Amino acid sequence: METLAKKLKKIDYFALSFGSIIGVGWLISSGDWLNRGAPLGAAITFFGCALLLIPVAISYSLLMVKFPHADAEVSYLNQIVPRKIQFIAGWSITLAYLVICPWEAIALTELLSKFLPNLNDQVLLKYTFGVIVLIIIWAINIAGISVASGFQKISVYLLLGIFFIMIFQGLSLGSSKNLQPYFTDNPMNGIIKMIQIVPYFLLGFEISARTSEESAIPPLKRGFLVPILASLIIAGLFYAAIILIASSLVPWGELKKIDYATLVAFEKTSPKNIILINSILVVTLLSLLKVLNGNFISATRMTFSISRNEFLSKSLSRLSKNTKVPTNSLLLISGLSILGIFFGRMGLITLAEIGSFAISVAWFFTSIACFIHAKQGRIVNLKLGMITGIIGSLVSFALIATKILWFIPGHLVTTHYLVLLVWLFFGLTLYFYNEKSKKAQLAQ
Repeated sequence: METLAKKLKKIDYFALSFGSIIGVGWLISSGDWLNRGAPLGAAITFFGCALLLIPVAISYSLLMVKFPHADAEVSYLNQIVPRKIQFIAGWSITLAYLVICPWEAIALTELLSKFLPNLNDQVLLKYTFGVIVLIIIWAINIAGISVASGFQKISVYLLLGIFFIMIFQGLSLGSSKNLQPYFTDNPMNGIIKMIQIVPYFLLGFEISARTSEESAIPPLKRGFLVPILASLIIAGLFYAAIILIASSLVPWGELKKIDYATLVAFEKTSPKNIILINSILVVTLLSLLKVLNGNFISATRMTFSISRNEFLSKSLSRLSKNTKVPTNSLLLISGLSILGIFFGRMGLITLAEIGSFAISVAWFFTSIACFIHAKQGRIVNLKLGMITGIIGSLVSFALIATKILWFIPGHLVTTHYLVLLVWLFFGLTLYFYNEKSKKAQLAQ
């Protein structure tokens, strides 16, 4: 059985997880967050949700040690559910990460319009930029996991660097008076509105699971808990701090409902500090790229591994002789991502909503699997595995409920279910064709 190159250390897992969580929402969507929950309501919800997801993160870290395979959730379910269900889980999760790739490429072209004001009017040029971005990510990944992980680390360091500068700016120029009123008229209603969207902005900590096979850490010293937990908690603090910083610089009522609210806050308080404003934009561009890179890695590893396990054609599991990366899977995900760009922003929003639902299901499966494997004595720290498995499954089930219960705003509608069925039909067609081919080969 071919295996991926073992190059990653603990800092790489932190960079992959944290870098895949923090994208561009903190710059673009903060106005909507303030409109929903006001400064303290929004900040508390972000950090609170990060804490609620800790049991899910622990479940992943425990299973990654026992099952260090690129298909992650599929291998966790191996001894629990039938083979077809394993494939459906893996194929659905692949869609979740695949969708993010063209989504981030389009978001990057929109952010570029801050530097090139006429870009928004040039639709063909925007699509061209998006395709170029995806080709760059493919080139980074074809060079090997060390290069892809190195890009992730550099981007994370730069993001954290600009973050600390922004904190200093907020402490220097901000005022607590601008934060008032701290909550909306109905604080609980504001927090509920935030809960509906916050989990989407915390997706990504689980991406490390799909690179556990590429760990260079000796098995006896292998521990993924610290980097994954650190990425989730620091992400929660990052979002909460950004909301409070922006709101302290400008009365938050002026920022709600506007795009790029965080950037507007700094532009109003530091209009002459062009270096800071441009630095924020450049780091945000890199931040988009690292999210794209993390999701690209995750999608390619999943297709590689389910191919290696003979769910799909074995051709997708071929590795480069030099860098040990899945070359055909890289080409497949690159091609589908480029095709996805032409769905347009609205089409990708529909797919992204399906993707966030699929990840919630993945969290649920992982938590349940952690509980079962712990109960059957297959993983280390049995009590912790059972406790976090139960709590994690309850948290993730609650998130699933917010997407499927018709009386909750933002639930999935008929279009979402139809698209998901089409994707599953496509995957199952490939699966059964592959099964038929295997039987024909055995018959010969």
